[in-house]
Parts: sequence; C-alpha cells; structure tokens
Amino acid sequence: MQMTTSKMITSLVVLLTMALAGTSQAAGTGTLSHASGWYNAGSPITITAIPGTYSQFDGWSGDTASTTVAVEQISFTVDGARSLTATFSSDRTTNGLVPYEWLATWTNMNWEASATNDWDRDGFTNEEEYWSGTDPMNSASFLQISGAGRQDGGMFRLSWSHANVDPRIPPIVIERRTNLLSGVWEYAGELNPTNGINAYATSLSGYCYYRLVITNAP
Repeated sequence: MQMTTSKMITSLVVLLTMALAGTSQAAGTGTLSHASGWYNAGSPITITAIPGTYSQFDGWSGDTASTTVAVEQISFTVDGARSLTATFSSDRTTNGLVPYEWLATWTNMNWEASATNDWDRDGFTNEEEYWSGTDPMNSASFLQISGAGRQDGGMFRLSWSHANVDPRIPPIVIERRTNLLSGVWEYAGELNPTNGINAYATSLSGYCYYRLVITNAP
C-alpha cells in the first residue's frame, strides 16, 4: 500500500502601494521587510513597513482582520490568502505642506522656517516657489507668462518657465476671460509643469485675457 503525505500551502500576497495621502499629493516612499509570495499555513509572520528618507508611514489597509498592528509592524498567522497595503506619505512642513525632500536640495535646517523664507528675495516665499514649480534660489525664476502671440495654423500660444519641479505638484491651470471689469475667469486648459519652457496653444476666438493658476496651493 502506497501512502502519501502533503503539506498545506496557502498564499500570502503582500502588496506595497505608494499611495497618495491627502489633497496635497503627498506621496511618500518606503519598503517592506517581506516580499509578496507563498508562505506555509500556520506560520507566524511579522511584516515591517520601512519609510524612505523624508517619508513617514501612515498605516496598513486591506485584509487586516485577525492581525496585531504595532505602528510600522503588522503580525498574524498565515491562514489563507491575504493582501495588505502599506501607505507612506512625504514629510511636509506645517507651513504650506512643502516636502522636506524638496527643501533638502538646498538646506537641512529648520524646515518650517525654510518654507516661509524667501531665499532669493524675489517676493515669493519658498512655499510659493514650491507650488509654482520654480527655483527658490533664482530671483529670475517665478511663475509668469513670458510669451504670448499668434503661431502658424491660426493658433494662439502662451509660454512660461518652470525649474526644479517636484513631479508631485498638480497641473498649472490656464484661465481666460474677455473682460477684466466684468465676468468671471473660465477654465481654458491645464498643463503638467516640467523644467524649462512650457507652452499652451489654443485656437483664436477674439480677444481674451489669460492667467496661470496654481490649483492645489494650501
């Protein structure tokens, strides 16, 4: 008589998601001490969420039933398939929600004061420079329309510059109106800011006034 034995294996799937936290697109970075994969049923598992530099751990979500959570660690016994998500957000200042990581390009001192300072003395605080996608160390770098005019094909083109753009900031919105004394500004379009010259083109439709709008400044 032939006998066989088997060992029950169940799946534990651990997913690390770099989730956006809040309305300021405060995405952070991090890693997990365990990888996604198969683990023996009945095994005790403790997973640690490890925030990246200038990031913080915000919590666990997913299949958290029958687990024990102690800040960055989550512990449980493997009893079936499980999917977990660790959420990280960037460390940001109270003043203006400016990421430490962005400020650290130029300083590693007093993050709160740095956000409200105007390093290049151009009249815009470092907080405003961050959300505008401009260089806080260059007084010639601030958000303004630098070019406007007709181009081939009957189109009208606006242009402006960005520098040191954090890819997490929201798009720059273009608004227009036909009369500065009455009426309201209307949405005309938007553009994800990138370093260098940025341009928006639209078909000509009479006289219009345009402005650039930061959509998610605190």
